Amino acid sequence: MVLRMRIFKREKIRSIPIIGVRNAGKTYFIVSLGHLISKEGWGEVLTYDYFHQLEPYVLAQQPIPPTVGYHPVRVRVDYVEYQNKRFNARIVLSTGDISGIEFEQAMQEVKTFKFSKKSDLKNAPPTLGKLYRLLLNSDGLIVLIDITKYLSEVTHIADAVFRAFSYQIEPISTALEMVINFGKFSLKPLFFVFSKQDIHKLTVNNIRRYFQNAWAILLRRLERRLVNIKLYTVSAVGWSDNPEERLKARGFDKLLFDLVRSFQD
Repeated sequence: MVLRMRIFKREKIRSIPIIGVRNAGKTYFIVSLGHLISKEGWGEVLTYDYFHQLEPYVLAQQPIPPTVGYHPVRVRVDYVEYQNKRFNARIVLSTGDISGIEFEQAMQEVKTFKFSKKSDLKNAPPTLGKLYRLLLNSDGLIVLIDITKYLSEVTHIADAVFRAFSYQIEPISTALEMVINFGKFSLKPLFFVFSKQDIHKLTVNNIRRYFQNAWAILLRRLERRLVNIKLYTVSAVGWSDNPEERLKARGFDKLLFDLVRSFQD
């Protein structure tokens, strides 16, 4: 009798950092993802100690205090169930690897330091080098964009959105150009997530027109390199009652599904 052993292929672990400027909502976003993944059994929160510190604010529906970065926050996704189907994955989502403050500082440093080759990393300013290594070693990227910053200051929603873009377009575009220039982002998922939908009330279709106009140059450059670009709106607040259903209704399961599907053969 011949014994046959079945060898299971172990999924490669994918790394997806979450970046954005200060106060974009990165921490609330990943806490919400971590809660949904844990509640559904799709994966595990890896930095559970820090999550436990944040849970009182979330459950009380209060803003999370400024995290000032320096708190690596990681969630592992093993699979996602969507529309009665299961899709396997091994993805680590993370924020705090580069804080909003550090991100903005790196974008100031890049104005006086230009990369021409990868070996330049050893001479880069510390924060810029940290960001660049993070982007180079990632398998995709989630960029959180806050379009609520000027809502109370203007009459027309379009004016508020474009002003918010003006604050974020340079640092985010500069960061993405860093990886474009070395050809490291082809065929990778790049998800732009517009947080705080409970405040701005806009759908993806509402935002898409503004976004494609304001970010046209960057988007065309990314598309020509076959980057998988998608847009989402999410809202993370007020989900303490039936949290998994509320978070699904607010777009978190669709985002996770699309992310997992990006790595399917």
